[in-house]
Amino acid sequence: MLKQNRSPASLLLLVSLQLFSFLTYARTEETPLNKQLALADCIQLALENNLKLTVYRNRMSQKEEARAIARAGGLADLNVSASYNRLSHVPQMKQRFIGNSLDDYQAKAWLKQPLYAGGRINAAEDESLYALNATMRAYDETRNEVVFAVKAAYYRLLFAGEVIIVKRDLLERLQSYLSVAQELNRRTKLPREETLLRIRAQVSNARQEYISAEKGKSIARKMLILSMGIKDDAKIVIAGNDIPDDELMGEASVFDLKFNAELMRLDEEIRRAESLVGIAKSARYPLVNLQLSYGYEWAKFPPEQDDWAAGITMDMPLWDWNKTKGRIKQAQSHVDETRNLKALAESQLSYEMESAYLNYWSNIERIRMAKEGLQDAQKSLLLFEKRYRGSTATSLELLDAEQSYLQARLNYLQAVLDMRLAKAEIERITGKPYESQ
Repeated sequence: MLKQNRSPASLLLLVSLQLFSFLTYARTEETPLNKQLALADCIQLALENNLKLTVYRNRMSQKEEARAIARAGGLADLNVSASYNRLSHVPQMKQRFIGNSLDDYQAKAWLKQPLYAGGRINAAEDESLYALNATMRAYDETRNEVVFAVKAAYYRLLFAGEVIIVKRDLLERLQSYLSVAQELNRRTKLPREETLLRIRAQVSNARQEYISAEKGKSIARKMLILSMGIKDDAKIVIAGNDIPDDELMGEASVFDLKFNAELMRLDEEIRRAESLVGIAKSARYPLVNLQLSYGYEWAKFPPEQDDWAAGITMDMPLWDWNKTKGRIKQAQSHVDETRNLKALAESQLSYEMESAYLNYWSNIERIRMAKEGLQDAQKSLLLFEKRYRGSTATSLELLDAEQSYLQARLNYLQAVLDMRLAKAEIERITGKPYESQ
């Protein structure tokens, strides 16, 4: 056996590669996508990865910068400039600085401080604040939509998983009945051929429904992945389908819309529109500025004589062909439009809230009735199985009992899903912070 001699460099490279592989494997094992995800985990992933929220975070950053710019609107501007000109002749006013030289160098610093702007600066600052607040409320609105989409997809995936269990259970039972019935028919000619054919048809239908349920679960998983904004090939496993006691809401504060993000955003938009009216009106008033300047002009360095000036300037509009009047009317119309949009949104949201509220409580009643129906169907199935073993019930009667039990389980699962979706809708509308139930 030949012995390989490894150089220190090759050994170091091998150790580095093994360490890298270990760290990569460890990081992959610890990623949340390889663990069982509860609803809170899915929501957190969506808040971190959903591109819609990323877009709104970018918009908030832009509005924050605009706010900083507006807040500096009343502060002094300080500027410096430098220039060189080759003159064709020396004007008399420049001779005291550059003599008879045709080279003209200038350096100057000047300061401009607004003294009066007719309320324009304060109105612009208010407008930037309300624009930032409106963008933040729009982010909250989008976040609530994302959370609702994750909840809906998560609940549907839970439902699809439970449906697969029910369908698989039915298929296994029917296959077992078919095997027993075929063996009895072979030995005793009972049950008869038409009964066997009916059982085979039901087995075939149950197999097709099971395959459809598996496809439905795959679609539900893709919808959850899409709502979270993660890679489509991610492997996720979600938690179980138990209903916590605190998933059932109380009846208080159901119609409370004061924390609805859309209405809060429209309130900020109304304030912003009113500040735009103030900006438009400020054009009717003079703009007064304090100006200071200091500098040098020379032909040969160093300069021998400085030049400075201090004064106040005023710009007063006299006639602008009613452009200011038009801008004021336009801004006031925008205020009315935004107020009407809020009234329309309040009406629509009140209707959606009442609908979701009634849907929620009707599904609570459905769950109660579905539980009772499930218990009755289970008892009926047990009795028919007992009678079937005692040869006092036919195979068809037992199959009907199985179908009733199956439908009762599906009715219960559907009622739970509808209740959860209605609750998530109520939380979306009210702006209630998301929960993990």
